[in-house]
Parts: sequence; structure tokens; C-alpha cells
Amino acid sequence: MAADAQSAINGASHAILFRTLVEIAGRFGIRDLQISAADALRLQLQTRVVLRGATRTRVTTDALLAFSNRALEAVQQHDIGAPLAEFERTGAELRAITANGIHLDAQTLLRGLEAIGTKAVTDDPFAESARARINEPALGLVAKLDPARTVTARVVARLLGGSGPPKWLRPGWFDDLRVEPVMAHPRFAYPMYEPLHRYDRDWMIPGLGLIQKPDMATLLQTNNRFIEAYLVGLNHEMARELLWREFPTDQRGTYFSSFWTGAPELVADMHEPAWRSGALGTHVDPRLDGQLVFLVRGDLVRRYPGVVAHAVRETGNDGGIPRFEAGTPVTTLFHVHLPPNVLLVGFGM
Repeated sequence: MAADAQSAINGASHAILFRTLVEIAGRFGIRDLQISAADALRLQLQTRVVLRGATRTRVTTDALLAFSNRALEAVQQHDIGAPLAEFERTGAELRAITANGIHLDAQTLLRGLEAIGTKAVTDDPFAESARARINEPALGLVAKLDPARTVTARVVARLLGGSGPPKWLRPGWFDDLRVEPVMAHPRFAYPMYEPLHRYDRDWMIPGLGLIQKPDMATLLQTNNRFIEAYLVGLNHEMARELLWREFPTDQRGTYFSSFWTGAPELVADMHEPAWRSGALGTHVDPRLDGQLVFLVRGDLVRRYPGVVAHAVRETGNDGGIPRFEAGTPVTTLFHVHLPPNVLLVGFGM
């Protein structure tokens, strides 16, 4: 009844009609009804003793009334808007008609009760019950059924199983979950701070041009979030440029991976799994993030562009001359000369 509102309404009307007919039968002195033993078992009716092998049994009118009430209770458990009051009025009118002397043949009444009982059901075993909702995001089914994953996983299983990977299979072939490997592409071992400084000095060190002092020294801090965004943008635009110039490319290569030193500073090439998670800035070498940068601007740097700087621990001074602890230099991460007179030195501290 819960699965089909129309069936529930029909069941409610039949239950009230059935109950009314049973009550009328009681007026005729009918106290039990002979029905099929299979129907009695199906409707869960209390019966008299049934002999083994018997196909019919006798059911009391009290058991029939209990069945009709049970059917009505099942309907009332669900908010389906069944017009029970209207059905009750119809049943009352039928009882009133028979009470006013209208003759009703007892055998006809019994046949009607048996017909209703034969068609009645308490539950439909073929009806599909309501199922609990599947929380698809929690299962991650969309991602797990993505052909980009399933096809690659099948190919990897066939290649790596048995005697191991074939000799022609390059390392990292399937790192980006693609069956086809990343196409050969150029790599530029070049510190990309230089073109950024040439393009706009304020992008390199915001506000440095607003400081009026020609000779100065200050401390700065590295920003991996900016560096990662800058390198990703460079690689994206380089891929578009290569495609525009008809260079054979799938635009998945990592062309630039260094900002400060010319050595690779990304944790992995951009097609590898490490890039599928993590916040902005976490894909650049973490040893370069939030580090101290010593900035010097002045004629010293302009005249001696090859000047270097180191950081060591001071132990005291001797007549105003500082003394340093031997063998305690801080790791120098990079030396950057920004023409004409700026020196940046990064320290691992």
C-alpha cells in the first residue's frame, strides 16, 4: 500500500465494504465463512482446525472483522489522503438499507464475501519496497567509473602483471592516468625570475621603487603561492605557443620548473599525481617557502655585481668589531642580482 497511493485507496474502500458485509452477515446469523485454506493462510486469518490435505477451511466473522481493521490501520500509517470518512458513510448507508427490511439472500452475501476475500492482499510480494538512498558522493562512484581511470588501470594491470613491466615502458608513463605518455617537449633550465623582473620590477618586489633611499638593506620573505601560480601560467602559455607554431605537442609538458636557481624547484612535473591535490603553493619545493631573503641596494652591488653574502652566528664583539662562530654558516638558497644595484640572498632560516 505504501508504494502505490491508488492501490491503498482501493484497499481502504474494499476493507470498509468487507467489514460492512461481515456485520450484515452477522445480522443473518452467519458466524463463520468457508473459504480456501490457501486464502486464509495468505491473509493471516485465524481459522478453525484444518484437517491435513483439506483445501477449504472455516473462518469466523470476528477473524474477518480483525482482517478488515488491520487493512485500514495499514492505510492510516501512510499520509496518502484516502477519503476514509466518505467510505465510512457509504458503509453506514449500506447497513441502513439492509436494516430497513431490504431482503438480502444469505448465499449471495457469502459469495460476495468470498469474492472480496479471494482478491484481498495484505502485502504485495512483487511490489518493490522503498530503498534507502545511496549517498553517491560518499562512495565516489563517478570518479571510480571514469573511463580515464578504469581504462588506464586495466592497461597498467596487463603491462605490470606477470613477469613485470616491459623494457620499453618509460618510468612515469601512466602518472597522469592517460594511456598515451606525455609527448617529448623542451625543458628550460633557466631561473624565471629574470624575465619577470625585466617585465615589471614591481611584480618581483612590490613597492621597492617607492623607497627613496639609494643605499639600503632590508629583510623579505619568499612566497611559494605566487611562484607556483607564475610557473603554472608560464607552462600553460608555452604549451599554447608551441601548438600555435605547429610544434608537435599534447600541451602536457612541463617546460619551466625553476624560479630562483635554474634547478628544478617543482615537487613533480605538472602531469604527475602530486598535482591532483594540495593547496596553491604546496607544489613548489617546501624548503623555499617562507624563507628569509636579505635585500641590499646600493653602489656596492652596482660596482661589484658578483658580490656574495653569507649569514653566520655572532658570538660577540671585540672593540666594536663583531666576532662570528666558526663553522655555523646558514644554508644559502640562492643569490640573485637584479640590475643595476639590487642583490637578493635567500637563507634557509
